[in-house]
Amino acid sequence: MKIEKANVKHAGEVVVTAENAGGMVGKEVVLKVEPDLTKPIFKTHLIDRSVNEGEPLRWDVAIERPYKGVTVKWFLNGKELTNNENVQIIDDGEGKYHITMNEAKSDMSGTLIVKATNSYGTSESHAFVEVKEVNRKPEIIRQPQDHTVDENETVKFSAIIFGKPTPTVNWYMDEMKLENSSEVGVKFDENTGKTSIKIFKANLTDIKWQLNGRELSLSDTNITIKSFEEVYILKIEKANVKHAGEVVVTAENAGGMVGKEVVLKVRISFF
Repeated sequence: MKIEKANVKHAGEVVVTAENAGGMVGKEVVLKVEPDLTKPIFKTHLIDRSVNEGEPLRWDVAIERPYKGVTVKWFLNGKELTNNENVQIIDDGEGKYHITMNEAKSDMSGTLIVKATNSYGTSESHAFVEVKEVNRKPEIIRQPQDHTVDENETVKFSAIIFGKPTPTVNWYMDEMKLENSSEVGVKFDENTGKTSIKIFKANLTDIKWQLNGRELSLSDTNITIKSFEEVYILKIEKANVKHAGEVVVTAENAGGMVGKEVVLKVRISFF
């Protein structure tokens, strides 16, 4: 019997037997295989991956001449990965390992490293990970409401809007648009794995409002446009009958556009 390139998995008892009509004879011997005095060597390496947000990911690696005493760890952008709801790290035996991620998230883009270590050193395999954001049509979570106010009262319109990429938000008053630029904020909760995009600190020159077909500007009397995080507000101080009409807010990004119209009624004061 000849064993080519013996490794530690071949170690153990070897038995030879011979049998004929006259009887049987056997002999046991022991095969010991000493591991190479070297650090682990990857024979299957990580490969670069590019996926869309929400898609699964998997990598497989294998080590030459596997034996006990090898520790394998995985790192993403310098942070060690451990088993959780989204990440599973598996030792398949015989020097084979794999990692799976159930849902790719945008913050996972970067460098994945797997390190194999024994008493003689450490070897690494690297891969680049790209997670592409998926466009989502804007959605008005909290819609503006119709208002009826007495003349000279203050009226405020607000809305909560989400979308990906962050939508451009426009306010209209009777088909006339007012534009204001806005800042974009991204949040990620490491505990829940949830991410959100917020629009905050609106630049007042980027939002357009329309009232009864006439475009309003920041120089118009009694008009205030502002935002707080994803809440967008149009405020009319001391509303009078000329402000009555249709108010429109729209949000638009690469995923599409959404809009909402509301009506402002102003009761005439006779005293």
